[in-house]
Amino acid sequence: MNQVLFAILFLCPFVCFQAVSHAQIDTKAAARQVFETNNSKIYGMRGLVKLEASMQGKQVLNREMRSYGIGTVISENLLVTSYRTIKPDPNIQGLTRAQKTGIKIDTEVKEIKLVDGSGEEFDAKLVLHDEDLDLAFVALDQDADSVGSWSCEPVDINQDIELNHLDDVVFLSRAQESMRFQPSVRVGQVSTIIKRPRKLYSTSTLVTGGAAFNLEGQYVGMGIRKKSGSGGEFSAVLPAKYIRKLLPQAIEKANSLGQEESTEEVTDEGSKADEEESDAVEPDENDLTKFQNAELEAASDRQ
Repeated sequence: MNQVLFAILFLCPFVCFQAVSHAQIDTKAAARQVFETNNSKIYGMRGLVKLEASMQGKQVLNREMRSYGIGTVISENLLVTSYRTIKPDPNIQGLTRAQKTGIKIDTEVKEIKLVDGSGEEFDAKLVLHDEDLDLAFVALDQDADSVGSWSCEPVDINQDIELNHLDDVVFLSRAQESMRFQPSVRVGQVSTIIKRPRKLYSTSTLVTGGAAFNLEGQYVGMGIRKKSGSGGEFSAVLPAKYIRKLLPQAIEKANSLGQEESTEEVTDEGSKADEEESDAVEPDENDLTKFQNAELEAASDRQ
């Protein structure tokens, strides 16, 4: 009896270790399969953002910067991305001092180009956005010369996948230009589930604008940045149902490209015309924030 008990106590740690190791291997294998199946449906977004700032009616800043974002193909010629990555909000990027000194800041996106892993570029336009949900729908420009070589199968967003705490989430994205826009993958776990006013998932790692999948390869949603009550931001996964709700309207807007110049903003209460120009992408966050702060604070000091 004592020999049997000793054998159990001696072997148990090894058995448990092997079980954990096999689980880790299975997670990596499943995540790798999700990556191999879907990474071609994820595009980098490159463009130019024009920054203008004025103080007391006098222009103190007028610059253009390269920008970058990530888009997921969800319908023919249509991608979804984070609105804040293609249209930066300077009001929440550390500009409190500038605002107190009366500086007005405007951003305008000059162009959007979709980029795949081979470096091929495709012209695109912003057709619909919801600032509250941090959603933007970007359509391939059908009048551009590059459209002829476009071919991409969309991600299936028609399922509502429920996640639980500690569930694994696979994020697919694209590396930036310095890494030649190569496909990228990360795996995180659900840490917090926000149920109201709408469901959001906070995860241990997250890519803003990146596509989120479960280990079975089902599309869960997209990484977004939301404004918090304190005036800052937090990141979370927005479930697919909110994207799907706006998809028919985005497709309609995409089909009408060339007939109108403005994009449209929608809210949960309805929709309204948006006066801004219709292109966008995300600047490198750290570079843009440092650039804005340095330029604007210098301008403030000069006043």
